[in-house]
Amino acid sequence: MSRTAYNQHARRRSELGGGVATAVCRPALAISLKMAACRRVQLLLLLMSVSIYVCPVRGGKSQSNVNSNVNVNVPLNNGGPQFQGAAAPAGNPVQAAGASQPRRATGWKLAEEEACREDLTRLCPKHTWNNNLAVLECLQDRKEDTEIAADCNHLLWNYKYNLTTDPKFESVAVEVCKSTITEIKECAEEERGKGYLVSCLVDHRGNITEYQCHQYITKMTTIVFSDYRLICGFMDKCREDINVLHCGSISAGESRKSKVELFLDCVQIEGMWERGRAFGCPSRGALMMTELSCPVVRPRLFVNRKCCLPPPLFCFPTVVWTACRHGAPPPERLSNTVMEGAGHLSLNLKSLAMITWPGWPRPSDVHSQGEVISCLEKGLVKEAEEPDGRHVIKEDCKKSIMRVAELSSDDFHLDRYLYFSCREDRERFCETTQAGEGRVYKCLFNHKFEESMSEKCRDALTTRQKLIAQDYKVSYSLAKACKVDLRKYRCNVDTNLPRAREARLSYLLLCLESAVHRGRTVSGECQGEMLDYRRMLMEDFSLSPEIVLHCRGEIETHCSGLHRKGRTLHCLMRVGRGDKGNVENLCQQALQTLIQEADPGADYRIDRALNEACESVIQTACKHIRNGDPMILSCLMEHLYTEKMVEDCEHRLLELQYFISRDWKLDPVLYRKCQGDASRLCHTHGWNETSEMMPPGAIFSCLYRHAYRTEEQGRRLSRDCKVEVQRILHQRALDVKLDPELQKRCMTDLGKWCSEKTDTGQELECLQDHLEDLVSECRDVVGNLTELESEDIQIEALLMRACEPVIQSHCHEVADNQVDTGDLMECLVQNKHQKEMNEKCTVGVTHFQLIQMKDFRFSYKFKMACKEDVLKLCSTIKKKVDVVICLSTTVKNDTLQEVKEQRVSVKCRKQLRVEELEMSEDIRLEPELFDSCKQDISRLCPNVAFGNAQVIECLKENKKQLASRCHQRVFKLQEVEMMDPELDYQLMRVCKQMIKRFCSESDAKNMLLCLKQNKNSELMDPKCKQMITKRQITQNTDYRLNPVLRKACKADIPKFCQVILNKATDDSELEGQVISCLKLKYADQRLSPDCEDQIRVILQESALDYRLDPQLQVHCTEEISRLCAEEAAAQEQTGQVEECLKVNLLKIKHDTCKKEVLNMLKESKADIFVDPVLHTACALDIKHHCAAIPPGRGRQMSCLMEALADKRVRLQPECKKRLQDRIDMWSYAAKVAPADGFSDLAMQVMASPSKNYILFMIALGVCILFLVGLLCGRITKRVTQELKDREPLW
Repeated sequence: MSRTAYNQHARRRSELGGGVATAVCRPALAISLKMAACRRVQLLLLLMSVSIYVCPVRGGKSQSNVNSNVNVNVPLNNGGPQFQGAAAPAGNPVQAAGASQPRRATGWKLAEEEACREDLTRLCPKHTWNNNLAVLECLQDRKEDTEIAADCNHLLWNYKYNLTTDPKFESVAVEVCKSTITEIKECAEEERGKGYLVSCLVDHRGNITEYQCHQYITKMTTIVFSDYRLICGFMDKCREDINVLHCGSISAGESRKSKVELFLDCVQIEGMWERGRAFGCPSRGALMMTELSCPVVRPRLFVNRKCCLPPPLFCFPTVVWTACRHGAPPPERLSNTVMEGAGHLSLNLKSLAMITWPGWPRPSDVHSQGEVISCLEKGLVKEAEEPDGRHVIKEDCKKSIMRVAELSSDDFHLDRYLYFSCREDRERFCETTQAGEGRVYKCLFNHKFEESMSEKCRDALTTRQKLIAQDYKVSYSLAKACKVDLRKYRCNVDTNLPRAREARLSYLLLCLESAVHRGRTVSGECQGEMLDYRRMLMEDFSLSPEIVLHCRGEIETHCSGLHRKGRTLHCLMRVGRGDKGNVENLCQQALQTLIQEADPGADYRIDRALNEACESVIQTACKHIRNGDPMILSCLMEHLYTEKMVEDCEHRLLELQYFISRDWKLDPVLYRKCQGDASRLCHTHGWNETSEMMPPGAIFSCLYRHAYRTEEQGRRLSRDCKVEVQRILHQRALDVKLDPELQKRCMTDLGKWCSEKTDTGQELECLQDHLEDLVSECRDVVGNLTELESEDIQIEALLMRACEPVIQSHCHEVADNQVDTGDLMECLVQNKHQKEMNEKCTVGVTHFQLIQMKDFRFSYKFKMACKEDVLKLCSTIKKKVDVVICLSTTVKNDTLQEVKEQRVSVKCRKQLRVEELEMSEDIRLEPELFDSCKQDISRLCPNVAFGNAQVIECLKENKKQLASRCHQRVFKLQEVEMMDPELDYQLMRVCKQMIKRFCSESDAKNMLLCLKQNKNSELMDPKCKQMITKRQITQNTDYRLNPVLRKACKADIPKFCQVILNKATDDSELEGQVISCLKLKYADQRLSPDCEDQIRVILQESALDYRLDPQLQVHCTEEISRLCAEEAAAQEQTGQVEECLKVNLLKIKHDTCKKEVLNMLKESKADIFVDPVLHTACALDIKHHCAAIPPGRGRQMSCLMEALADKRVRLQPECKKRLQDRIDMWSYAAKVAPADGFSDLAMQVMASPSKNYILFMIALGVCILFLVGLLCGRITKRVTQELKDREPLW
């Protein structure tokens, strides 16, 4: 005997108590009571064994169906027990030899039998020879490739058979386990004499506290489970299934058929072919055998009323046949005779020992009989995995199979097939693991996917795990640990769950997990066992028959070769997500069911694939969370798409979260905090109760709809539940597939519009961009989600990560609030162009602004502030931009009409202002403008970035080159901005600091006016000054862009400039024509005071910067570039260009330009402030000589002219020179440009230094004309009288 075999045998004896005489009575047991009990057990077993082999015993009922007419004696013939049948058939020359043999005396030992002496010496340690049970254990646990003699094998089988079927066996149990039977009610009630008592005690051996009883039952269990035919009632219930499933022919030596088998395979008898073929016979016919004759043996008769033998041996309707063991020396040749009726068949064979008969073991039966049970177990498993077209095992046999598996659950030695399959693996992986209580099973389960694990052992372990999945009691440790909890929470009697029977492992897990999720107490030992089996389900998909059945196609197509460590399951989950193709609904449901049974959301460690993939991320990003805590998964989701996340972990995490997101109960924290709210608001019930009518994600959708209700709306979530709902929403925003409702309703649109949008977060953005194009169901879901985001933008986890720097710098107070009502997004919009703002954040914020334009509901603050106003004033409008225009127009009209009560509420007007300001920042936020100018943007502003109103500014600067439609839109935009400068984003941005400095107290609508007034201040920022100048230029192009001028000159414009207005259109600019018209009337001093004041301001501004005079620019562009290029290039414009043009008046070639310069001269005569050069030169003289004269209407200019003419007054040289130059210019202007009319002539006279003289001469002329008129009148009057007095001639 080898050393390894000896060690195995010694360990086996140590674990199970060894022989009754050696192991039960250990020297270490010093307590006298146990010693006495030990001796008593030894004596009882010994007496029982002796009585069996001395007294003839009748067969038990376990074989009644096989040999109902057979009595079994235990004679002694050549040292071994023999079968003894009833009287042999007539004509049988062989007599019952056993009846005449002397009976064995007491103290009979297997070791003394000649048949087993050689094998015993070779295989078993010498100290075991004196104990029959130790010898039996040694020989039946031998290695499969170790043969023992056929005689010895038959001897051992008969010994075990007689031992387990004799009534004395039960009487010994009653004696040894008297107190135990009383305590166990089930066993006390069992009927005596049928072997059921010992079966019951074996079943309850875990509850046996009586030491000698426990040892006795343990030893008897080993004997019983060594051969399935010894198990009480097993053959009766499973014979037919064994035959149909071909389990009876399974043996290690199946390939080594004897000549008898080969011969019998081919026996044919005419006339019985149809019945034979129906039972699977390999050839035509059937065999009617009456007798097999052997010279010196006692035959045993078997009667079968059906077809009891497994094909391909025999198939026939009624069989009477005999078998005999090898006795006399065999003849040299094989012969046979077939006779009908009472004839007989004589076979002279070399050896009959290799024939496989029911109840007659082969030399390899120690192993093959374990394979019979394994075959049935596999058939039971296959039946669940492939229900269609397979043999259905009878219910009684199913119960027997599961019963055998259950009874062998504590000691892996009792599962003979697994024991022999895994013996070497046990030595390799579980050498130090003590047998009993399922410990070896668990150890082997844990090493199942080790590379060095043999395939045969792995298959055997998988079969046992599948049986555990069908009946949790097959796991001794799980059944024992959870027994109290199962009874406590009524998991054994609750049949409401439609998923499975009570015994299913899934049912146990769901029931107890429900208790845990409801906050009930489940023992730590039970939870530990549950954790092990939940991990087992996640590691091996084949343990779920539903997945094997419904996902076979997906596994073969996408996931073949990935069986170990949960990789196949994750591959299926990835297919279920749609990442690798489509999955059938039944497969999807099977995956969802498995995830609920395993419940990996409660402990990520259950998912081995996820645990291994994410280990590094957990150790770095989630190390502050307790190992195994459910929040680990949330932590991983928070770090999804970050630098800390690794790609493999990302895939495994999303695959698992896809299924967790489809059942709100699979997030234990969410369920614990929200189960009350869900029951109250969403009509849910228990954790493990499901409804086919409830679509995936429906409960969570209900929860988040109630999460953002106001107090007025009522039926709100509790605070804790709302926090958890927000957490889940933040996670789902990372991937559109994590929202079941969204994915289900938008599957078609995702494929149609967003097939190329595969990057993180792009799919939802794509759906939002195509909102108008989506089908109604998808549009509603996307709209609801977008509306939800507008209230709590933190749902957009990716956006929050990108914007973290700017949030920390500028919006941290808003972000820290527990309740976000759109304030955070508003803050981000306001700070969109801060230095902390990165590109990703800018793009995200802008995208959200663009989406808001599609529906006013997408802007939470605007919706809440203006909902009632929209319903009242703009009920038919949906787009936000149109709603804003509608409400803004209403506000403007009410303001212009000066109504007593505005139709738009105060809170809405306030929020409307915010929305208008936000829209001004990006041209894309004004869809009509953007659509009208798309082509012009690509042509004129291709490299200009959106945002900061840069594109709008580019269009303004290139206004003359714009297409008509775009030009009209830009003009309307400028008109609005000039009426409300706060909407001019660029102006407000560039001049932000200057506004704080100079215009902090000014009204928003007067902001530009304030800036213009402080434009020339030394403290004015150059960039702001430049921006102000641009706006002044814009204003002077059209009076409609100057609301102050328009209001002041409301009556003057139609009075003096109607001709120009008649030619104008609403959308076209007048290029300063109306303002030029008003300037001329200003010079004529014909304007109203308010209009005159505004024109004076315009004249003063344009006198300093020629660009503010549109007509001058239009007509004198060429002359300026030719004559005044240097002055025009100056950075600071202080009237140099105008002065240059005046000086070079004679050099100007274009009449239109010359006319504009002459108009400037004419205007300057009306007010010295219009001539900045002259005003600067004469500033001191005005202060000294004309301080008391108010400005305007040429009064200060006349004062200076009089001072120049008065020789007593000494003017400053520069002033005197400038005045003389102006006089010369005016004189030239009078010559070159005579008065156009009487009014111009009058103005020239009044402005002339010799106006007194001219007026005197005019008055003298009028007097002379008057006198002449008087004289002429009297003469004509006298002549008329004379004519009247003259009489007629007739």
